[in-house]
Amino acid sequence: MNDINLPKNKERARAKDVTEESFRNTRNYLGSEKQRNYKYSKQTYDNYQYLGDYYGKKSEINKIIADISNDNYFEYLDYLKEYSFDENITKDLVNSVFKSCLIESLQKKFMFDIAIELCKINNKKTVYKDINFQSILINRCKDEFKSINLTIDIDFENRNLDEIKKLIFKVKLQNVKLIANLYLNNIIILPVIKNCSEELISQVSDNTIRLLCELIKKIFSKMLKEDHEYLNKIVDKLESL
Repeated sequence: MNDINLPKNKERARAKDVTEESFRNTRNYLGSEKQRNYKYSKQTYDNYQYLGDYYGKKSEINKIIADISNDNYFEYLDYLKEYSFDENITKDLVNSVFKSCLIESLQKKFMFDIAIELCKINNKKTVYKDINFQSILINRCKDEFKSINLTIDIDFENRNLDEIKKLIFKVKLQNVKLIANLYLNNIIILPVIKNCSEELISQVSDNTIRLLCELIKKIFSKMLKEDHEYLNKIVDKLESL
């Protein structure tokens, strides 16, 4: 079969069309790649910018909690109330306040007050409705209460076994006191207190009895008004132990 010879002007037209199509495809590809690279670069830049801002705020929060004292209490508390929170910063604030409540509240008795005040404002600036200081703190208290071990980081180096046991109990006791204070300020509801009481009763030991006695002593007046029958039940149980 003989080859079909196209007229030269038609060959040029076809070559031109092919060239233009190739050019358009190349231009579109380069354009999409440029757009993709720009989007990726901007996203990377935004991520780095957020991380820098996040670690800066985290460091600032830890310093505030470490430096707060009776002299600057109201100034620092007002500052924390006005802080701009997102999910991660709120969790870091809770962790810092929670640890300070459990470790330093004997020296810094106002730490419980700080936790309660931050719960009351409910961090309305947090963009996540279900993720706020109050909800995260309550979950931290519950986790610490249920856990045999500590949920906070503590350096046990250079401590003997008895010292470690005493420190663990001290932390557990401070957590129970924090739970009681949250209940007295209407942040934790009565069913949570009942669950805590039942769990302590079910695990009878010297430590759990001491924890339960501390809990009941703190909340006695309020529970007497809310559910005196349950309170009598707990008291009777304690007397029988």
